[in-house]
Amino acid sequence: MKKVYIYPFSDEILNILDNQNMIKEFEIIGVVNDNKSVKRILNDKYGCKSISIDDLNDEQNLNCVDGIIIYNPFIDSEKIFFDKIVECFIDNQKNIYHTVELSDYVNNLNYEKVELLGDFKYYKNSNCFIENVINIDKPVILVLGLGQNCDKTRVGLNLYNFFVDEGYNPAMVTSNTLNTLFGFYTFPILDLKFESAVKSYNTMLKNISVSENPDLFILIAPAGIVKHDNVYNNLFAYPSFLITSAVIPDITILSVYAGKYELEDINFLKELCYYKLNSKVEYFHISRTVCDMNMETNQLEYMQIDDSNAMKRLINKEFPMYSILDLDSMNEIHTLILSELRGNVEQI
Repeated sequence: MKKVYIYPFSDEILNILDNQNMIKEFEIIGVVNDNKSVKRILNDKYGCKSISIDDLNDEQNLNCVDGIIIYNPFIDSEKIFFDKIVECFIDNQKNIYHTVELSDYVNNLNYEKVELLGDFKYYKNSNCFIENVINIDKPVILVLGLGQNCDKTRVGLNLYNFFVDEGYNPAMVTSNTLNTLFGFYTFPILDLKFESAVKSYNTMLKNISVSENPDLFILIAPAGIVKHDNVYNNLFAYPSFLITSAVIPDITILSVYAGKYELEDINFLKELCYYKLNSKVEYFHISRTVCDMNMETNQLEYMQIDDSNAMKRLINKEFPMYSILDLDSMNEIHTLILSELRGNVEQI
């Protein structure tokens, strides 16, 4: 198993660390990070190193790893940090592992010890389009989000582990290429025009179904189902509509921001998903994230609730609603989903 650092830090890294037992090829022993609050979380909760960019020059910090994982495209102002980190690993002849978004950047390094994360054979083969969208003969669970940072990946990971524990073989498809660390399938949503993307997504699912024969699919839709405004537009729900145009889900879960939801709110969200996305939402997940607009900076700000008791108070038991922070409600909903699939779908 290769020992690596990873950069940059994001909430996705915590998803990875929470489920590191699912990663077969890598052991993430540290995160390159200069934030002291993040350092405390990494050290105290995960027993994970937090290495500042300047400390990478310390020979002791580099001798303990085989390389670094870099992911996510960066803006111009962040390039200087990527350059400094990558240069350090190149100078010490360490491996650089990267997600597909950084392929152009890595190719320009003219360095041999680079490796693309993930196997994209099903995505590449999906470009041989079928004439029409075809039925996927496996159960499909779709996880939608009200917006960004709605814990969709965590919802999917918990579902995935639940079905594995029940003896099933689920296949998970996301647009987050970092999830290739788990062996999940990745579909870059915005690479193609809409009609081509729909057919390509549908073809990819069919190819996986035939070649890998999973018991069910768990699909994670990126972005959100509504725009907040023209800046925070959640890609105008384009990815969600693309997926529901490519496949009809048997079960849809909508993950929403932390808050109290009453009957009027639930009905509005159900109607929105039905008429806008042609998808019936059966279950609601309350994420850990509180989303609010800072009127001074005119930017969305996200805060996280890590108190399970506080989360329990947000769950309205009149609806099929749960939170991954409340194990009782999560186990109840997971069991309901399994029971529903067993009653309606032959394969389960």
